[in-house]
Amino acid sequence: MKKLFLVFTLLTSATFSSWAQQLFTNGSILTGATSKSGVAAPTGTQWSEVQNDTGNTAVANTNSGYTANQSLSYQLADDFVVPAGQSWTVSSFNFFGYQTGAGATTSPFTELYIQVWNGQPGTAGATVVFGNLTTNRLGTSTDAAAYRIFNSLYPTAAAPTTTRKVWEVAATVSPALVLPAGTYWISWSSNVTANATHFFVPVTTVGARTQTGANALQGVTASGTTTWTALTDAGTGTGATTVNQAMAFRVLGTTTTPSAGTPLFNNGATSLTASSIATGATSKSGVAAPTGTQWSEVQNDTGNTAVANTNSGYTASQSLSPSLELADDFVVPAGQSWTVNSFSFFGYQTGAAATPSPFATLSIRVWRGQPGTAGATVVFGDATTNRLGTSTDALTYRVFNSLYPTPAAPGTTRKVWEVQATVAPAVVLTPGTYWVSWSSTVTGGGTHFYVPVTTVGARTQTGANALQGSTTAGVTTWTALVDAGTGTGATSVNQAMAFKVFGTTGPLATRVGQPGPDGLSIQASPVPASDAVQIDLDHLKGNAQLLLTDLNGRLVWTGAVPTGRNTATVPVAGLAAGIYLLEARTATGSVRARLVKE
Repeated sequence: MKKLFLVFTLLTSATFSSWAQQLFTNGSILTGATSKSGVAAPTGTQWSEVQNDTGNTAVANTNSGYTANQSLSYQLADDFVVPAGQSWTVSSFNFFGYQTGAGATTSPFTELYIQVWNGQPGTAGATVVFGNLTTNRLGTSTDAAAYRIFNSLYPTAAAPTTTRKVWEVAATVSPALVLPAGTYWISWSSNVTANATHFFVPVTTVGARTQTGANALQGVTASGTTTWTALTDAGTGTGATTVNQAMAFRVLGTTTTPSAGTPLFNNGATSLTASSIATGATSKSGVAAPTGTQWSEVQNDTGNTAVANTNSGYTASQSLSPSLELADDFVVPAGQSWTVNSFSFFGYQTGAAATPSPFATLSIRVWRGQPGTAGATVVFGDATTNRLGTSTDALTYRVFNSLYPTPAAPGTTRKVWEVQATVAPAVVLTPGTYWVSWSSTVTGGGTHFYVPVTTVGARTQTGANALQGSTTAGVTTWTALVDAGTGTGATSVNQAMAFKVFGTTGPLATRVGQPGPDGLSIQASPVPASDAVQIDLDHLKGNAQLLLTDLNGRLVWTGAVPTGRNTATVPVAGLAAGIYLLEARTATGSVRARLVKE
């Protein structure tokens, strides 16, 4: 359906956690403080009244809610969109449910299970990117200050009652889930006390039985197989017709623009925004590149026309035997902390069509230390998980040296794409030298290549030290990436690979337990904790961003302390037992505390 992207706009009058923004709401459930029949809702609350279409008093919807009762093997699902150019770090999904006749003071909800899908559940290619049907992720359960009622006037009058008190139930996403731009589906199931029957409220628009684009689903599981069907309301009254329904839910978290902004690092470029592979719109032989594009031309050293590099690119093909990957290093400067949410590389497949991108999968690993050396460890990723996000036209064609040592007419058979690997959850890197390695496949499994850093008039660059890894029987051998050159007197030179690092940067936190700028300090209790940790930021000026990481630097939760407050709650119930670091970042510096989950 048509979605609403509203930041800090409440779907109900209930408040939500102080550190999460509302990234998305699928629609409202509230219809006003007075029913169609003129009855006032209890003070401070509103009705959520089942609707008829404006002008049609003969037909109204018949369902007040839909079940997702896990004990009966039911689920509900609906879709949402992360807009182009954004990346969402999701901390919770919130739904609106009730149990008819349940008490008014304590929520009846005891369990809540979610799955996030990268496509419509039940369709080919749709896979779960987060969650399962076994982990209880129920967080808060808040009074939504609303009562669900049937249509009080049409087609038959029915007095509104307060037997269906609505609760906003939140599913905690831990570790936080980073979603790049695209369409996703959220499915959920739940239980209440004694596994009684209960229901969730669909989007309810005054004067409308359905909404444009409504496409929610209900899943029923039998013998391990889930069958998904459209969620509809058959209506009640003379001439009733079936209409599709949308389910009310919200997505909370934070949003960034990982690939649209300036990268944190751009290997081999003269600036963060410059190209590290483009050599100009005219080749050495004087041929113009297609309008709006540039060449990426293999180089010779200025003044030496007898020798040029011989390789236009290097393969990191995962589908070959042995499988191959590439690697290069980057540095997080002293005094900084990087929260990395994506890497991008520059690749092509010779002869591939001009559109769409041929890239099908992209796997990465982030290393602390040079791959293949003693003590080097992987702090993020693996060699098998597909992390391919966007694949953008780099407006560049890779060509061999068009003049030296032998003329070769430039062509457009090697169209270059900037392919992005999404880092989810984001990884927090403190100062030091890191390496990123990557491997990929293209549609049809063909050979493809990545473009090295290309500097006009130079076969190599100072400090070039990229590697290529070859894996056989689970053992990877790493060797220096070199170009042997072509022409009289050719010598081998080291190569650097073109890539970018995206994310956000902040000041490095002080040592754990030490005060920060202007006396800023952090206290956390209890330590150890099983469910939640309360933190207190003394001398906080303005707001603070909270980042909880494990000892490998993997981001497992984010939050914030808004201006005017100095306390917050860190949920740890869903985390594995162990030691975590909580960093509070402010505009002038940051402080850290050590948390222990028992």
